[in-house]
Amino acid sequence: MKALGERLYAAAVEGDWTAAKLLLAYAVGRAPGAVDADRLDLQEWEIVSRGPTAAQCLRLLLDGVDPKDAAEVFKEAVPQGAKGVQSALLAFIDETKGGGSGMRLLIGEREARIGK
Repeated sequence: MKALGERLYAAAVEGDWTAAKLLLAYAVGRAPGAVDADRLDLQEWEIVSRGPTAAQCLRLLLDGVDPKDAAEVFKEAVPQGAKGVQSALLAFIDETKGGGSGMRLLIGEREARIGK
């Protein structure tokens, strides 16, 4: 391998551009691609969205806990249960632009499907 590397180096120094390109590709490596500044926010969002959700993190925390204790943690975290979370979400939507009518429709359809 040493002899082969020396011959490649000698050929590159003598002006063999193919040898020089091969030698540099292995010795230095390729240059990284140019950064597209217009897509940085999108790329960051894609990285974040591949991570676990808050619900998945909570589930992992509670998986090793006795179900009774997990229920107590949920009651402490969300005093009104799922309905409290839903009403808090709807209140937030009402305070934002557009009134959130699309979200209200989706929640209404969900309730009609599951009977809540």
